[in-house]
Amino acid sequence: MSNLKIAFPGIFNDALTITPSSTVDTDRNEFNLPRGRRDHRFRFSATSTNETIKCDLGSGNTQSADFCILTRADLIDNVSQILVRRSTDDVSYTTEHTQSTFVAGTDLLGRNDDDLLMTFTQTSAYRYWLIDYTASSASDFEHSKLYLGNLFDPGKDPASINVLSRVTQIQDFIADDGTRYQGRVRNLEYEIRVLWEGLTDANADSLYDNLTDRHKRFCYLYQDSATNQLAGEKFIHCMTDKGSISRQQVYLDWNTVGCTFLEMTG
Repeated sequence: MSNLKIAFPGIFNDALTITPSSTVDTDRNEFNLPRGRRDHRFRFSATSTNETIKCDLGSGNTQSADFCILTRADLIDNVSQILVRRSTDDVSYTTEHTQSTFVAGTDLLGRNDDDLLMTFTQTSAYRYWLIDYTASSASDFEHSKLYLGNLFDPGKDPASINVLSRVTQIQDFIADDGTRYQGRVRNLEYEIRVLWEGLTDANADSLYDNLTDRHKRFCYLYQDSATNQLAGEKFIHCMTDKGSISRQQVYLDWNTVGCTFLEMTG
């Protein structure tokens, strides 16, 4: 078991359909939830005190989960409760997790304490999943990404991690409210180079496939019990830049996987 785990978009990436309970903004719709930049957000067109987003994995398809992440959950006005629910028939839903606290540094994590991480005991596999939002007063429930699935455990701690601070090239800077400022330098961001050695064939294949899949290249690096591997951080939103795999030809279940992760901000 590794202390450094990876959270991929999971169920929201694999869903056959994603169905909000009410009309959403044209440019801030459900297709932004599993992928894209952090300033590519989601929100309902009108305000209310309760809304849902449903995932249907399609006939014959089921998945389990042990985490749910809401990126930029700090933007949700007046939020009082978020439920993670599941169903086999899309009629009767059972709650797997209830989140009713949203404290920066405890519930809201990341370098700016703005992303909500919910973890819970791994569930059985289900076809239908539902995120249920409740607010104390009217809200459009704006946030950025929504990841739901199982934390990926490579099975071994990394052999090496290099965390570099970088200034990205001069380009348009996009502020939290979406305003674009031309020619400004972005904030200092992390570039994280990770090398795993001695991975089993199954874990190496799964890790490499996820890291290099163009739809799954957005992810979180997460340390559940220590922060020494990520320069004092516990939870970093990233996109994968490049990955590699080297297979040992002499010994079974001994593979090396490397990847460069670029921190996502905004």
